[in-house]
Amino acid sequence: MDLKQLRILIMAGLCAISFIAFQPALSAGFLSWDDPSNITGVPQIQELSAANLKWMFFDYGPDIRYKPVTYLTWALIHSVKGLDPWLYHFIGLISHIVATMLVFLVLLRLGEKVSGESENEEQATWMTQAAGAATLFWAVHPLRVESTAWATALSYPQAVCFLCLATLAYLRLDPARSFFRQGTYWWALGAFQLAMISYPAAVGYSFVIVALGIVPFGRIKIGSIRETLDADSRRGWLETIPFFVLTAGMIVVGIIGQYVSQGAFGKPLTLEEMPMSVRLQGAAYFLAYYAWRPLYPFKMYTLNEDLVNMGEESWRIILACVFIAAITIYVIVKRRQQPAMFALWFAFSGLTGPILKLTGGTPQPGPGDRYSMIPGLAWTAAMFGLLLLLRSPQRRKTALAILLVVGACFTIQSRTRSYVWHSDVTFFGDQAVTLEGGYRVQALARWGKGLIMAGEMDAGLEKVAEAWQLGAPYLVEEIGTAFPQMLISQGREEEALAVLRQARQLQPDNLEILKLTGMALLRTGRYQQGRSIFESLIQRLPDSPEPFFAYAVALATLGEADAAVAVAKSGLQKFPQDPGLSNIVQRGGR
Repeated sequence: MDLKQLRILIMAGLCAISFIAFQPALSAGFLSWDDPSNITGVPQIQELSAANLKWMFFDYGPDIRYKPVTYLTWALIHSVKGLDPWLYHFIGLISHIVATMLVFLVLLRLGEKVSGESENEEQATWMTQAAGAATLFWAVHPLRVESTAWATALSYPQAVCFLCLATLAYLRLDPARSFFRQGTYWWALGAFQLAMISYPAAVGYSFVIVALGIVPFGRIKIGSIRETLDADSRRGWLETIPFFVLTAGMIVVGIIGQYVSQGAFGKPLTLEEMPMSVRLQGAAYFLAYYAWRPLYPFKMYTLNEDLVNMGEESWRIILACVFIAAITIYVIVKRRQQPAMFALWFAFSGLTGPILKLTGGTPQPGPGDRYSMIPGLAWTAAMFGLLLLLRSPQRRKTALAILLVVGACFTIQSRTRSYVWHSDVTFFGDQAVTLEGGYRVQALARWGKGLIMAGEMDAGLEKVAEAWQLGAPYLVEEIGTAFPQMLISQGREEEALAVLRQARQLQPDNLEILKLTGMALLRTGRYQQGRSIFESLIQRLPDSPEPFFAYAVALATLGEADAAVAVAKSGLQKFPQDPGLSNIVQRGGR
């Protein structure tokens, strides 16, 4: 088998294994976990109109991330099959497979640049096998499940595709000529911009350009300050400036979005609320987390620790700071002898930078596993480099066999994990087990709601009740009215009243809670108390027909048709055009 055939065979194998690992995602539906705020509940992607295109490119989505290319992709999918989840998941899977192919090609090209394209056949064969093994580790790693099996996560593999295209273009540059005079330089710059507007986490790629300037191009020297700033290095640094200009532009766009857009996460924390020292400690923790996380493919997280609540004395923070400081000092000290290690650490730090929360500081959870996809590219390049260092044929065979076995295990694990993303029941059931604190409470509540939607009313109410007992303050907004309403519909008014009493303590002016309280009191025969609540609502909201309507509906459900009509007629005297009140009167309170 010649080299070309071997590479085609490896690429075909990578495609097939990736498909096998994540194929269960094709039968998944949409989740109430961000899918509504990105896809199903976003009307601007449901029609390819000029107004919607303007929104995609000149506005922010509900998650306050500027990603017009991803929104455009979703709009194109919608134009084909509407809100059919199969096609969204299929495009996500295909995007991951394409990204896998491009990662393999990037590693090959990088290996050729580093070791020279005129290597002997044996070395070229091993380089191809090493690239395939390293790519397999990245492609089917369980950390990829979230970014492949979740419809909302399409932006991650899409951004990786553009980053790989940018790298392939950049590695085609002729080092003997000015980069600015070569078309592929500008192709790389354009692909980088497309990656950033697919998902802003790609902004750290400009650090990869510096790393490539160190190794393999050797245009940036990392010796003494004098060497780093000599004429040759200045030319190399100059060639990175356009990439950093694009990075700075996207960072500004992101910061503006955090402060001026109305999204789901609220405004960023100020430096008084989250000092820079705390942010730096959190950044060290995140950087360390994504460095070791690929070695621990267990206990998958959609959310993780919230650094706002993680004390500065936490052993995890301290250990992370020591770990990051030690590696950074080592690569700086050894930069002359091991420039590739310096370049890799520099690239990894840059790729991880956008998710370190140094600028935003929003009180949202820490590292989610989907964020590992882009920093994982540097991790994969490091693995590829270590494999190339092996000279003994026996060691090469052993390393290859180990990685193939690990790849097979990862494939099985990822395939199993993909089923978690099938529905709210499977997803939130899993999250309720892995998460802690308030996030576990929310997961339990959504697990219960998913069970109820699936027709498993008793099991669902049991989970919602458990969530409420664990943390009612977290849930008033989410299930403070839905939960007691479901209990009332089941004839469990006393339980509903107990929940509503807690809810009223937390939100005494919540009108929905008050209406449900009045209804539950009426249904339990406490007419005087129930009527007084509705009458107080009518007095508090003199300009709204809603209290009259809710009062009349509550009476009608109790069979008090005459009383319901009387309340509706009273409301019509103030709101003669209200269709709801008119309908109650016309139907005689039935």
